[in-house]
Amino acid sequence: MSGRLPHSVQPARLAETGAVLRGSMRLDDMDRLAGYLHDTEGTVEVDLEFGRDETGTRFIRGRLQAVLHLVCQRCLQALRCPLDVQVRLGLATSEQASADLPEVYEPLVLDEPSLELSRLVEDELMLALPIVPAHAPEDCGFDRSVIEVQEEEPAVEEE
Repeated sequence: MSGRLPHSVQPARLAETGAVLRGSMRLDDMDRLAGYLHDTEGTVEVDLEFGRDETGTRFIRGRLQAVLHLVCQRCLQALRCPLDVQVRLGLATSEQASADLPEVYEPLVLDEPSLELSRLVEDELMLALPIVPAHAPEDCGFDRSVIEVQEEEPAVEEE
């Protein structure tokens, strides 16, 4: 399936049919991610394949590509952050079953047969964000002159 992506999917069912989903999602529809962004302009390109591997494990694999505008933690201005996220999820029906997944997969525990595709994409993007987004020092608009460096006065010992 290419183009318009469905709102919700049934991953186990799509894995059985070997479905492929390709399309784009708007960043301004991702409320949880928006809290990390300078602005919500743009889209994320989604290319996901559902299937079963040689061990019989149902999976979702593919990639997500987006250019996010994060908030630089030095200057508080927009920081362009291109992301190319590799997705390798193994489907499990419980936490216990997720322990048996091959190590090449991150577990995706399905509590219900369907899930919102945008939440899955949003989760994967949030996991790929830098811990402290910041421009390189030479590219940052932070004005170091606003920081006053105060020397500590030597402690006076009482006699």
